[in-house]
Amino acid sequence: EFTLVRGLKAQSDGRFREALAEFRAVRQSESPVLVSLAGNAEGLLLCRSVGMDGGHLDPPSAPLNAGDEVLAVWAEDGRDYPATLRVVDSAAGACTVDWEDAGTTCRELPFGAVVASDGIAAAVGVSSREARAWAARRALVQAIDAWTAQAQSGTAHDAFVDMVGLRCDAACAEVRAALATALPDRWLVGALERARLHLQRARWTAERAFAPDARAMATLCAHR
Repeated sequence: EFTLVRGLKAQSDGRFREALAEFRAVRQSESPVLVSLAGNAEGLLLCRSVGMDGGHLDPPSAPLNAGDEVLAVWAEDGRDYPATLRVVDSAAGACTVDWEDAGTTCRELPFGAVVASDGIAAAVGVSSREARAWAARRALVQAIDAWTAQAQSGTAHDAFVDMVGLRCDAACAEVRAALATALPDRWLVGALERARLHLQRARWTAERAFAPDARAMATLCAHR
């Protein structure tokens, strides 16, 4: 808890690298509440750094080649799954993977959507802007999963304002990640559809909350 506060204080003071380290430390917590808060904070910090001179916020990188085991985003639900890197098209900034479960869908994806099996290191050759955009998106998706675990334990806010905010942030991150790729037109349609689903689920959540909050609906409408 205090580490999260230190991270927010560091961000407020402009010590972004230190803030990022604190947020990532909190995400190792066993508390879904803290994991969700830290993932949201990390995702927003990285989102705001996209397009700016923020190399000190870049995730670590590793050489990823055909045959390497990786984690890759499956476009159908936007989550990471184990895969083997099959083909790398550096010129197009794209790759093809073989899913561990032998699935045959969504095998082509931006190279930035693939990370090493540790779940953190981006591929060498992925631009700083793209690596940060995908890292932000990944942190927000994981924050949503942590929030869901929190809600299932009965400790979520009655108005679900935090979940609505998370979904809105994740929707923006989906589009930012696609726009940061080498060929954004190739991936933008899928990103916009995932963003739409985030906002659709946010609206469903807000409308069915025990204590609906007009501010949550206003935020959602603005993002839509």
